[in-house]
Amino acid sequence: MNGQIISQLLQRDLEKLKQELLLYRDETLIWKTVAGISNSAGNLCLHLVGNLNTYIGAELGQSGYIRNREQEFSQKDIQRDELIRKIENTILVVSQSTPTLTRRSISTGISFTRIKGKDQHRLFPDPSGRAPGLSSRTNQLSPQNTGGRIT
Repeated sequence: MNGQIISQLLQRDLEKLKQELLLYRDETLIWKTVAGISNSAGNLCLHLVGNLNTYIGAELGQSGYIRNREQEFSQKDIQRDELIRKIENTILVVSQSTPTLTRRSISTGISFTRIKGKDQHRLFPDPSGRAPGLSSRTNQLSPQNTGGRIT
């Protein structure tokens, strides 16, 4: 898989996220949760945008993005148009940051040391063949404290 394919997949999924937000007839429901679901669609959207802007934009693309992860879950009632603008900006970041990735850089892996000031995470698999950093559950990049790996 090369950078162009990664870019296309991420852009496709971000476009789908925009479509999903537009399906809400009542915009306030974007910020509602129901029993058994701890995060609203709006907060998950902010979290996904934060993840991609951090790992793709700031780390790969050197965009200068500074993440405030806590706000991704504490902000509420942002208008749908603003969420869509954030998604569109993220699509631009992805399109500018990923196409130059090579097969070699992807297979070698890219380490991150700025998370929590000391943890080291890898975006792509190491030579041992461990799974890449895309979470199969959410199709997003998500750092977890799993021995310094993104899973």
